[in-house]
Amino acid sequence: MGLFDDLSDKLQDVAKKSGEFAQTAAKKSGELIEITKLNIKIKENESDIRKQFLEIGKIINDRYENADEIPEEFKDFIDVIKIKKETISELKNKINEIKTSENIDLDTEEFSVNEKQINNVEIINETEIEIIDKEINQ
Repeated sequence: MGLFDDLSDKLQDVAKKSGEFAQTAAKKSGELIEITKLNIKIKENESDIRKQFLEIGKIINDRYENADEIPEEFKDFIDVIKIKKETISELKNKINEIKTSENIDLDTEEFSVNEKQINNVEIINETEIEIIDKEINQ
């Protein structure tokens, strides 16, 4: 009967270790869930901080955008924003020129594109445009 006793002891040992493993796994799962919840809270707080920084930046930009004297630490940022706004204005003018030069009414239902669709368009670089042009012209 020694063989059956040994087998019984081993099975009890396996069962005990399996139970311990299950308890450890459950504890670790609970810890992982808690860590995930905490990480989500961290990300939410970081997002809120970024929003606050953005608001601070808007206030500073509004205050100094047209000022004669700009604090040195803001000057480069304000200049970049001015340049970007000018670029946007130029691009909008080009769009209007294209619309009016061809007498195309892009605001008709047939050609209408909403802002969400435009924002979903992926911007491609000049190299990609060259590749596309080559493929079209072949």
